[in-house]
Amino acid sequence: MTSRDMWTAVEALSRFAAELESGGADVDDGFAPVPAEPHLAPALPGRTPGSALAEQVQAASQAVPGPRSIILDCGISRRPGFTHVLCISPAAESILGSDGFARLGEIVGRVYGVMSYEWEGIDRLHLVAGDLPWADLLAEAREALAVFMAGRV
Repeated sequence: MTSRDMWTAVEALSRFAAELESGGADVDDGFAPVPAEPHLAPALPGRTPGSALAEQVQAASQAVPGPRSIILDCGISRRPGFTHVLCISPAAESILGSDGFARLGEIVGRVYGVMSYEWEGIDRLHLVAGDLPWADLLAEAREALAVFMAGRV
């Protein structure tokens, strides 16, 4: 930028500042600020402010935890002699109750193709399930748990 360009820019800014001070400059670019008072804001047709959030909270509070919230995933077991591992939610006992959680290994152990199971902590259930694909084992384990949960309701 040359000194002449700088001088031109300074002059333009000076003129604009003078117009602002005198109230003659138009700085409105179509932006309409939100009113500070919510009751002055224009209402949306057919809507009540905050109603969608209230409906979501109500739906979430009525949702019943299912097998997907208990048996989270399936993967390769790194424990010798086991082929698969199911990742179990740490909240499984609170969802199923102590008796239901104690039977979780037995429930999954009854899935066709599962020959044995063993717990590692409370969140990993190692299985011997041969060549059963992970997605199939996960779906079958969740289905078996769903049947168990449906019988308890």
